[in-house]
Amino acid sequence: MKHFLITITVFMLALVLSISTFASDTTVYVGGDSQGAVATFEEAVASLGGFGGTIVLCDDVTVSADFVIPEQDGDLTVTANGGSLVFTAGKLAIAKNTNENTFVFDAPIKTGDAGLFIFANFNSVHFTENFIVDGSVHFYGGADAETAPSHTTTGYVEEKKAMNEAAITTLPYTITVDNGVFGSFGGGSYRDVFDDIIGSVAAPLTVNINGGTFNGTKAINTGDAIKSGRAFSLSGMGLLADDATLTITGGTFNTPIYVHGYLGETGTTASAASQVTNSSPEYYAADGNVTITISGGTFAEGCTEISAEQTAASYNRLHRGNFTVTVTEGATFANTLFDATQVKGYENSDAKATVTYPETANISVKRFDVVNGEAVSYTEPIRIACIGDSITQGTGAKVNSVTDYENASYPAQLYKQAVANGDDAIISNYGCAATGVMNYGGLYYKAGLAYTLSVNETDATYVVIGLGTNDCGEAANTVGQLDHFRSEYKDLILAYEKNPSTVTVFGTSAIYRYRFAFNGVNVIRAMQDEVLTALKAEGKKCQYVDLYALLLDSALEGTLLSGDALHPDAEGYTLYADAIYNAVFDGVYFDEDFEKLSDIWVDQTNGTVDGDGSKGKPFKHMSLAFAHAADEVTIHIVGVYEDTNFKKGSDYYWYATVTPLNVSKITFVGEGEGAEWRLSSKLLYLSCDTTFDNLKMYYSHGDGGDALYVFCQYNNVTFTETVTTPGTGYVILYAGFCVHDDIITQTRYTPAESVSSDKDCTITVNGGSFLYFLGGNLHFNSTNADQAPYGVYSGDMTVNIGKNVVFRDNYAGGALVGMNYFTGTVTANINSWNKGMAVYAFSKLTNQSVCAKEYDESNNTGSFDVTLGEDLTNEIIIAGDLNADGVVNVADVLEMLRYNLNEDYSGYNAKRYYDFTELSVINIIRLLRKVAL
Repeated sequence: MKHFLITITVFMLALVLSISTFASDTTVYVGGDSQGAVATFEEAVASLGGFGGTIVLCDDVTVSADFVIPEQDGDLTVTANGGSLVFTAGKLAIAKNTNENTFVFDAPIKTGDAGLFIFANFNSVHFTENFIVDGSVHFYGGADAETAPSHTTTGYVEEKKAMNEAAITTLPYTITVDNGVFGSFGGGSYRDVFDDIIGSVAAPLTVNINGGTFNGTKAINTGDAIKSGRAFSLSGMGLLADDATLTITGGTFNTPIYVHGYLGETGTTASAASQVTNSSPEYYAADGNVTITISGGTFAEGCTEISAEQTAASYNRLHRGNFTVTVTEGATFANTLFDATQVKGYENSDAKATVTYPETANISVKRFDVVNGEAVSYTEPIRIACIGDSITQGTGAKVNSVTDYENASYPAQLYKQAVANGDDAIISNYGCAATGVMNYGGLYYKAGLAYTLSVNETDATYVVIGLGTNDCGEAANTVGQLDHFRSEYKDLILAYEKNPSTVTVFGTSAIYRYRFAFNGVNVIRAMQDEVLTALKAEGKKCQYVDLYALLLDSALEGTLLSGDALHPDAEGYTLYADAIYNAVFDGVYFDEDFEKLSDIWVDQTNGTVDGDGSKGKPFKHMSLAFAHAADEVTIHIVGVYEDTNFKKGSDYYWYATVTPLNVSKITFVGEGEGAEWRLSSKLLYLSCDTTFDNLKMYYSHGDGGDALYVFCQYNNVTFTETVTTPGTGYVILYAGFCVHDDIITQTRYTPAESVSSDKDCTITVNGGSFLYFLGGNLHFNSTNADQAPYGVYSGDMTVNIGKNVVFRDNYAGGALVGMNYFTGTVTANINSWNKGMAVYAFSKLTNQSVCAKEYDESNNTGSFDVTLGEDLTNEIIIAGDLNADGVVNVADVLEMLRYNLNEDYSGYNAKRYYDFTELSVINIIRLLRKVAL
């Protein structure tokens, strides 16, 4: 039985091998008069059944549509017997390699004026001497990288992973060229637009050039010059992350030759979506050994260099492995430079660049470790990595109305300045539009390939970080998010600073912008200054650069920003590059003439953007006043000032307006009659001691009943008797913080420690109409408010409520402590309160019934000293004074006991207990504790 099974198995194997051998030897004729010939190239490929074979062109055969040759189980050869392939289509591709077959092009080919793209998809390819090209071929040994989908696309994660995997190979392949005319030539993949996936050759690549002409002409729809365009490269427009061998015995090169070619314009989507490439050094680290051997060929004037890296103002990576070049007699050079500038092993690596060449060869060499057997010394270039968002990427950089990141972005113009000044510099543009410092959503800078390459594979001498602008809305929205920004920004700087090659990490401030102007100035700029200054004081290699001040005059004169009032235009990027150059090379970090003013006037009607903040030349915008504010400042508001940063009808009007973080005391005073501050955001955070005087203030969209939320954040805050608000209560005042969801969800970052405080503070309210006053934190009414944490207030707070203050009638929201724990003291002098309402000690807790963090009353060990004004009626009683006799004592405990013994007891004052949610046994115990205190 066993012998029978073995016999059957051997027979079947022989049959399969026989079929395979027969199929791979199949010859199909196309055109002509041959019997059995098929009419089209597509039919010929189909007739092979995927087993490989030979296609013979007996006549000119036209391919009029983009075509993909399926993967074959054997070699496939296209040859000719009097015919040729005529392409009126633009693309010919081979399905992605899964085996070791070779596709042989052994026939003439005719292309249109635009040329033909051939994508080998990591299959081995041989262009023979019979590959005679009438026209031009753009050949890429990898994939035609696709444009990644939008972050909002359904199935985005799975789709981008599949697309990225399609542009990566872990199987070795070989490209051999004996003849042909190539407009561009890349061993790896091709990218057409900046959203295309970035792939990788993560397997050994062998390229043999025995003939052919390589012109380095422009590829379709790119508009790139040879230097920054599609020259000859082993990597193509992807990453080469393994060994590579280039052997040249013949051919004519009218283009530079690079190991690592130009990636092309690279934007946010490409960086974010190339997650497989980004997942491991196996795919992104250029740590393979590269060997170039040249024994023949003509290297014409267009072949200006043979280099390890095609540098441009884009992603520039270092080659980390050995780079070995050997030139023997037989090749002709027209003064070609052999450049190993971008060869630099990892720390403690013995990788080196070695070149050997005949002295008679018309070549020069640059930065090789070993030249003709002799070790040489050299200096490294200045490498500058520009890290940032759309302003670094170059949004708005248009030349003749066409976006041109490569020439008009600030990194590109920084490179031009360096060259003009004789600096040996390599500039990298790692900008990714819409990205930020904090890890919210899919636009987290550190999650993308740009971060991985810039921090690990660049070894920058100087790093310029221009991130933070896109965080200004979120970072300002809660104090917890501000702490998160501080932590993330610090970590980002240190990630670059720890590189031994890095001399300085420059953190640049957010520049002037109109949208989110308050928070860009008051939050982000101030926080960038704070973090970088602190790190520098600790001895870290970093420096704050105040681009806001350095470029403010240009912005206000209209020479910096484009029409969107957010991004510079091409001229503006020149000014931006000037400022960066002056910071990096000349040590200009601040505008010494930028004044800090203790008295600033703001007049939206009569002020100007180029005013000086004086009474005679007031500022037009409040953001300018905030930017110029001294440590203690008075801001005079003339007439009506209405913010336009936030619009009702979008989520943005829930974002906070924040007073300057870098100011210790600020007074807002209205000048004359009718001074108003109309805030377009519903949230106002006071970051320092603040006084409001002779001013009407409110949420500018509050005509429908919406209120302005003012958070004192445990600072000393005063509303004088001359302060007014509209109606009878469209402002709500909180002594503490606005608390959103906590770190669990990451959508609103507010850990408990961020909303805790031991600061002593005094809140004085002598004017205005309010919905209510809360002496602590508010759990904001967001989707996940039930996950908001409880901070602790442990300071000494004094609350003074004047008798002219108006609270809305019959609203039970006020209390001396907010939605937090309380271990400090409150001394309250109350001369006005909500009519008919008790002076509650603790507020009602938002969503307490479903709260993920149950409130533990035993944490409240603080004390109260409440004095009520003589004008208050007996209806206004002290929290816990159930019988309204003016004191909290055992009699009040008896009132509580009476309620619990007789549930239908409807005593009016029994509902005046301080949390007003439940009259239970636990509340009796709490009340006893209060009596004891």
